[in-house]
Amino acid sequence: MASPKLAITYLVEGQVNAETIANDAWNRLETFASLAIVDRDLTAPPGSPVTGSAYIIAASPTGAWAGQAAKITFYFNGWIFITPAEGMRIWVNDENKFFIYDGSAWVVQPREAAAVANLGSNISATYVEAEVQAIVDKLDALLTSLRAADVIA
Repeated sequence: MASPKLAITYLVEGQVNAETIANDAWNRLETFASLAIVDRDLTAPPGSPVTGSAYIIAASPTGAWAGQAAKITFYFNGWIFITPAEGMRIWVNDENKFFIYDGSAWVVQPREAAAVANLGSNISATYVEAEVQAIVDKLDALLTSLRAADVIA
């Protein structure tokens, strides 16, 4: 039996070749810890893949990648394939862009969306307080102007 997202094989008591299964799990976890993809436009494996390098396989793949279109693959003494799960987000190095798997295809994520998605982890309470105070100050100035012009009481 394997885990639902990364297809990591579970160990069972008395497992034969447990170290092989455990090492495969570590390789998968290492790859998915960053999800930095080298390229997403290749239809065949590179001639001399670097250990740990990851790719999204393009349409109509050939060779060792045949039949694996749109999957994530990474190299650790051979190619390992992962079927992406909806909502998976990766960074493609050669394009400097984030992509999200929408359940059927990899879709580019606009930088604005990435910035908004990361807002929560990049701002401090002091920054928020300063922004709120700036808005309050602008509203106060607007109300003062409107009162001075006898627009409101």
